[in-house]
Amino acid sequence: MSDLDRMRYAAVKALQAAGAVWRFGAWQDLPGGESFREFVEAADELVREVERRCELLQGAPEHSDKHTEFLNWKDLVEAYDAKRDQFHY
Repeated sequence: MSDLDRMRYAAVKALQAAGAVWRFGAWQDLPGGESFREFVEAADELVREVERRCELLQGAPEHSDKHTEFLNWKDLVEAYDAKRDQFHY
């Protein structure tokens, strides 16, 4: 099994754990009637809040707690955005 296969397997397991179901060639509704699109949109809004926090922390003195927090949030946002570009719904 290649790394790509492992990543695909892990992604499917994560979606299934969230309640998504693959049916008719696409991911279907999550529990409670929430669609996959709504789920992703909610995640997008959460990341936008994190981006706002990053803007407040940007320019904090290097090696400070706030600078460390900024770098952690920045890395998280960049990782999410890279994965987000792969979503097709």
